[in-house]
Amino acid sequence: MNSAIIQELETGFRGNCAFTAAATLWIVNYLGTIPTEIHMIWSRKQSGTTILFIINRYSFLIFLLANSISSFPGESTDQECKLLDILFHTFESIAAVTTPALFALRIYALYDQSRIILAISALFILGRLASYIMATVSVTGISTAGNSLQAIAKCVEQVSSENLDLFYR
Repeated sequence: MNSAIIQELETGFRGNCAFTAAATLWIVNYLGTIPTEIHMIWSRKQSGTTILFIINRYSFLIFLLANSISSFPGESTDQECKLLDILFHTFESIAAVTTPALFALRIYALYDQSRIILAISALFILGRLASYIMATVSVTGISTAGNSLQAIAKCVEQVSSENLDLFYR
């Protein structure tokens, strides 16, 4: 094996270790807060904010699961990787938008329900959503079957220059 492949495998392994550590911390926190969630969210009347919280909490969990399945060694087909990639990016985008939306609602409440604060926050959130959409359409998941990367991941993302051209015309 040449040194570039070895370096790529080592980097992938370190990335998987870092992801596993972060995901473990999140899941431990998630499990530890389920009783509070049941008491504060599920046992009361639902509001827009609680629904936003639920969407945020569970979209991130699905994002973690899709990432875990595709990021660890094993065999997969290109179709399975494309599906995992769509799930990954969809739920990543939802979580990435609902988290700042919850913060924006808190700031909106702290600033005496200032519509200017809410409008500025909405602009930032929409900008973030646009960047996630752009990233999502520019990549596709492919299988690592028969590739040296199979030792570290089932699927990898491939950047599609054709889709990027749509944004830069």
